Amino acid sequence: MTNVSETAGASSTTMYRSMSDHSSIRLNAAAPASQNAWTNRRGWSSAVKARMIEARDNVVFLVISKSPKSATLLYITSLPSSKSIDRRVFVPSASAESDRQQLMQAAHGFRISQALYVVAKLGIVDLLEDGPRTSDELAKRADAHPRALLRVLRVLASLGYFTQDASNRFGLTPKTRPLLSDDPDSVRPMIIFLGEGQYQATGELLHSVRTGETSFDHLHGMGHFEFLAQNPEASAVFNAAMASGLRQTENPFDRYDFSGRHLVVDVGGGRGDQIVSILRANPMMKGILFDLPQVAPDARAYLKASGVASRCELKTGSAFESIPPGGDVYVMSRVLHDWPDDKAALLLTNCRKAISNDGILLIRDSVLPEGAVASQAKQMDLTMLIMTGGLERSEDEWRALLRASGFRLANVRRTTSPFDLIEAKPI
Repeated sequence: MTNVSETAGASSTTMYRSMSDHSSIRLNAAAPASQNAWTNRRGWSSAVKARMIEARDNVVFLVISKSPKSATLLYITSLPSSKSIDRRVFVPSASAESDRQQLMQAAHGFRISQALYVVAKLGIVDLLEDGPRTSDELAKRADAHPRALLRVLRVLASLGYFTQDASNRFGLTPKTRPLLSDDPDSVRPMIIFLGEGQYQATGELLHSVRTGETSFDHLHGMGHFEFLAQNPEASAVFNAAMASGLRQTENPFDRYDFSGRHLVVDVGGGRGDQIVSILRANPMMKGILFDLPQVAPDARAYLKASGVASRCELKTGSAFESIPPGGDVYVMSRVLHDWPDDKAALLLTNCRKAISNDGILLIRDSVLPEGAVASQAKQMDLTMLIMTGGLERSEDEWRALLRASGFRLANVRRTTSPFDLIEAKPI
């Protein structure tokens, strides 16, 4: 293909001159466009519109796009005979090019996700909070290689994540302000978590697909939660990311009516973000935060700082062994999707042993839509495949799992986030 520029034209025709061989082609603007299907050597087709301008000797000239000042001219050469000119002419469409570009953009997405991880990990956005700085200044403050950091920043600047001037001074844009550490809704912890453990495990997705095994286990020789128990730094990153994720998405508990309920037990509640939110909104309620022992230091500090420590008891242990009894509301927020059906059923069975017959179990987890509907939960399902061996479930799958564990699915409240609210009652 080559660009051709308009040189002259009558009312019904426009003259185009090829910039490559200077031949002149006259296009009749009133001529009808034909609908064609283009098939390449790989065998796939797409619908197009093309207009044949002229055929002479063994060359066909077509215009496949036109603007007031220019058009795109395609030369198809080496036709077997003059009769070939009467055959349908195949030209790729703009939509085909767009589909191909989207495919390649998606395939290259790992570069951008890692570039964002780098600036989040190095705290680059925090360094720019007071104003633009050169890449050399940033590299010195972040203990990074100047030229390498420049190359990362200019890619992100080209995508609107930073401003960049002629002297390579970079500044913040609205797209990167959520990476500020002191932003109340900072996504920095989540970006770091995604760029470390999840990124590495995703690189072994093929192993999971071929074997059904969890790629994180394959990489580290142990499960994700066992790994967190042995690596305090990774555990802190994970807990901060989960807290960040909770703030970024619609929380159905914010609108839930807890009237008449007295004691909420948050099973696997991490440092306590969820139960703190519930207790703040319901000042007459008390709570129990239950999670593994390694979470206790962060949880104790967070409960105190949040002003609910006097109403919330912290208990530690394994929910696979037992769950604290006595509550009339049990909460499992983003817990059950971490586990395959047999282990999720064990958690639910232990919850059934702890809950009273008139209690309610509230599960904040994804309910997969049916069919080919786009859903973040479907992408999260891949995360469960590679990270924990768990899975996201459809409504029918939730119903069957709950019934097998002594509950009935009473209601599903859909949200705008990947996480919905499932109400389950004892049977």
